[in-house]
Amino acid sequence: MLISCSQQKDNIAHTESRSVKVISLAPSITEIVCAISGTNVLAGRTSACDYPPEIKYIPIIGGFGTPSLEAILKIEPSVILATDLADPSIAHQMTALGLHYEHINCKKLDDIPFAIELIGQLIGYEAQGKELAENIRAEITTLRARAETITNRPLVYAEIWHDPIMTAGKGSFLSDIIHLAGGKNIGDDIEKDFFQIDPEWVISRNPDIIFCFYMSKDGSARSTIAARPGWKNVKAVSSSNVFDGLDNNLVLRPGPRVIEGIKIIMQKIQSANVK
Repeated sequence: MLISCSQQKDNIAHTESRSVKVISLAPSITEIVCAISGTNVLAGRTSACDYPPEIKYIPIIGGFGTPSLEAILKIEPSVILATDLADPSIAHQMTALGLHYEHINCKKLDDIPFAIELIGQLIGYEAQGKELAENIRAEITTLRARAETITNRPLVYAEIWHDPIMTAGKGSFLSDIIHLAGGKNIGDDIEKDFFQIDPEWVISRNPDIIFCFYMSKDGSARSTIAARPGWKNVKAVSSSNVFDGLDNNLVLRPGPRVIEGIKIIMQKIQSANVK
């Protein structure tokens, strides 16, 4: 049986990709790797990496930002991909041990397509990475064009945590999502990705919509919000525009499913009873 040159190249590329062993140290990176290669090359992940479902069979090498060097060395990876490490010195240790470590910048919305392209190159799936990156870039461009036509934006408060109370600032990933979804993030007054706030700060800004990106002890972040002194008169609370129970992996994770996350926030904003 004769095999064409193109088939030979495909077979060689497939064999080479199987020999690549990638360790991902972040959930967003794990999603990117799997989106462009399946689980073909993924050899290790963190305990925080939970998507796609097939990765449950991939060995865990530590927590998010806290990998075990011993577990990594046992795998003998071709490349280790990370965003943030709890202890930056771990990166130096990995490099000193002769391991191929790559830091992937993926904190902002516009970082995602570039991260996908880079990861595609590093793991031997350059064409697939480029295709996915271009698709996401095109979707973001379309959403930005739509966002520029919105003149009446409801004020949105995004509560990332409740004790202490934390929100997202100007230029953050979450602020970008809120803007593309049609809202105006009240945290844009502050030039920080995330910051702690006083409850009075929210009351004074009187947001139309509140998003809660956590689960409270009783299972409903809405009740936590409504029970705070003075918050019952906030527009979002009095109009029942407090949203919780969101899929944080879609909304807060800068990965290949980001467009789905934006559309979730967009749908909630459009459904809100804003006066």
